[in-house]
Amino acid sequence: MTLQTTRPGQIRTRTVALALVAAAALIAGCRRDPGVAKRAYFDAANRYFAQKNYDEAIIEYRNALKYDPKFGDARYRLGQAYMRTGDAQNAFREYIRAADLLPDNTDVQLTTARFLLVRGQFDEARQRAQRILDRESRNIDAQIVLGNALSGLRDLDGAISQMEGALEIDPQRSGVYATLGQMQRAQGDLAGAEATFKKAVAVAPQSVNAHLALGNFYWSMGRPADAETAFTAALRISQTDPLANRALATLYISTRREAKAEPFVRAIAAGSTDPLAKLHLADYYIGMQRFDDALAVLRTIESDTAVRPKAAVRIAAIDFAQGRKEAALGRLDQLLKTNADDAGALLTKGRLLFLDNKVDDALVAVRASLSRDPGQQSAHRTLGMIQERRQDYGEASKALAEAIRLRPTDVSARMELAQVALRSGSVDRAAQIAGEIVAANPRDPAARLLFARTLLAKGDIANATPQVNLLVSAIPKSAAVQSLNGALQSLKHNDQGARRAFQQALDLDADNVDAFGGLAILDSREGQLAAANARVEGRLAKQPDNAPLVMLSAMLQGAGRDLPKAEQALKRMIELAPSNLTAYSMLAQLYLSQNRLADALNEFEAIAKANPGHIGARTMSAIILEVQGHVDQARERYESILASDPRSAVAANNLAWYYSEHGANLDVALQLAQTAKSLLPDLAPVNDTLGWIYYKKGLADLAVVPLEQSVGANPNNVVYRYHLGLVYARRGDKAKARAMLAQVVRMKPDTSEAAEARKALAAL
Repeated sequence: MTLQTTRPGQIRTRTVALALVAAAALIAGCRRDPGVAKRAYFDAANRYFAQKNYDEAIIEYRNALKYDPKFGDARYRLGQAYMRTGDAQNAFREYIRAADLLPDNTDVQLTTARFLLVRGQFDEARQRAQRILDRESRNIDAQIVLGNALSGLRDLDGAISQMEGALEIDPQRSGVYATLGQMQRAQGDLAGAEATFKKAVAVAPQSVNAHLALGNFYWSMGRPADAETAFTAALRISQTDPLANRALATLYISTRREAKAEPFVRAIAAGSTDPLAKLHLADYYIGMQRFDDALAVLRTIESDTAVRPKAAVRIAAIDFAQGRKEAALGRLDQLLKTNADDAGALLTKGRLLFLDNKVDDALVAVRASLSRDPGQQSAHRTLGMIQERRQDYGEASKALAEAIRLRPTDVSARMELAQVALRSGSVDRAAQIAGEIVAANPRDPAARLLFARTLLAKGDIANATPQVNLLVSAIPKSAAVQSLNGALQSLKHNDQGARRAFQQALDLDADNVDAFGGLAILDSREGQLAAANARVEGRLAKQPDNAPLVMLSAMLQGAGRDLPKAEQALKRMIELAPSNLTAYSMLAQLYLSQNRLADALNEFEAIAKANPGHIGARTMSAIILEVQGHVDQARERYESILASDPRSAVAANNLAWYYSEHGANLDVALQLAQTAKSLLPDLAPVNDTLGWIYYKKGLADLAVVPLEQSVGANPNNVVYRYHLGLVYARRGDKAKARAMLAQVVRMKPDTSEAAEARKALAAL
């Protein structure tokens, strides 16, 4: 064979020429026969797929489908290629098309059915699995799919039957035992479920997943020690398994043994090339307040473009925690300059501002974060906490409810929601939520503490006592528990025991406001108003923006007849919480008692003129005009307030009442009342307004719930009882109507409501 010398350029030229000739031949063949074309593209795509060049494979499969859109094999392979690139949406679409085109292809039908299970389309998955079993009655994979589909459709008996049938065919399938165990647990057969999970381990003792399934079962049953044993066994099989390491790390963290979690969190980070694993390690160190270790990890990934913004956000949080507030906020602002839509950076900025007591600025940042990404569960929870601090309890409830909808297992959000209900006066609702939390988390002392607090707020001493005693026995060194015990003893009129408990709480935590207020109330009860005021004023000097303390100060000053100081405190309360109806009412009563309504009106109007955005001053002016009998002028003020701030709850409620009582459009009145209800869902006057308007519109069935809520929140108010009695009467519930109206007459026999109640009783 003669070796011929050829220049490099000649080799390249000849190679290109041959490629062009081949391409031309392919194109010519395609033009002659579409069947040849689709097969050529399909074969080329398969070669790319085998080489793991999935992007090119996708192009070639799609070229094949241009010639034959019903080419089922190409659809199926295209779906597989999409899955390899992480495009699950397009993969699913192609699997469905392939399954419809290839009804007798078992592999295609199984793949599609499994995908349908993942997407929650259980009925369609069931149909496809059943069609396979109609042809192949002993197809174990189809039986497993059918069982999972039936489980998703809540047919647990049928699901268990399918899984048991699959095990009869192949009793060595460990994964089937684990799935069967989950179904038995869902059905309530806990003993059977445990036996099945153990069988999965016995069948495959070297299966990490079998041990993890058993451990998860124990964990869900509140048996952390057994769960730890199972997870440890899984880790012995494979020390680098990420799921086993994550299970043990999470178990230790959730059972407050955070230090033991470190080697497993480190193992996850070390065994992964994904920078997110290192980000999780940094989060662990931040949670442990080991900021230097966290920074060391973050420095290794902050140059990675995939996680750089997330790393910067965490570094900013560490700066803030270590007192470098300006550096922290500056870092976030710098990040937002290059990416104004970074929802995580905006949320972190909002949280840091909130911690720095810059509540309004925090609100702006968190709302901006949610506008970029409305699905952030933690952002809705943070928004709820901010609104709670602003005492906008309606908005706080809405935000926390959304956080719970997005993550139903978030116990902290549920506890925040109960706190909001408690602070807004809806103690029954608060107790219900807190009771549900305790039932689901009986070992959580914070949940039990909240439940006991709600019971005390209801005045339910009998049920609160064992809860408080249990807490005092379990955690006697908790300031919150001792303060709660003080409140219980105070309700029992055991003043000595209450004072002792409150003082013990302050010895444990000198800043415990509840204990501080409790001692002040005891001082007041014992006639030592000067001492009570001194306590509160001393604390207010340190915490001038603490709304509960400000309100307590107003009440004590009023009780001591120091009306100038009471007035000052109430004005401050309205400034801090413009939606607090109680503060408005107390201030109006104070002015009325001094016959100073004209002076008060001039003062608030001067404030409003100097600062038109001061909703509290404008609202107080309208209320005073209403008390003076200038109801039309008051209406104009309320309308003006709502024109500038449509979410002013007090103005909305009062204007709705005006419209309902002065023959205005009841539909408009109802809209305003509903607005007030959305903002202050648990306030008695708001519920009374809404219920009364429903009654006037002839919607007695809708009126019952809000009016019952108003009476429940303030059972001594005869107006609320009168309204509810009329609603019962209109609904034809005469027994309830008589009882409610008779109570009005008995409680306040000389009032106009009692006179009207007598007329209504005579008509029944």
